[in-house]
Amino acid sequence: MFLRTSTPLARGARAVVKLTPTGHPDIHAKATVVWLRETEERTHPAGMGLRFESLDSDTLGRLRQMISQQQQTQVKAGWAG
Repeated sequence: MFLRTSTPLARGARAVVKLTPTGHPDIHAKATVVWLRETEERTHPAGMGLRFESLDSDTLGRLRQMISQQQQTQVKAGWAG
């Protein structure tokens, strides 16, 4: 999963990520940073790619639903560029 941030962690760093989907309970998950985009480009924001660890089926389902909703929002809004 890509997480947009101006202050990405180092590659290989591990963290507990807290995601707050609108209208749903928070999602807490352990993740490892697997790639970085340290500077924002014209069409690509700065951030980091995360690999989640040991997600139970309920958390995985909620995460997939949140990502799907975010993708639909981004497609509707588009990126300025």
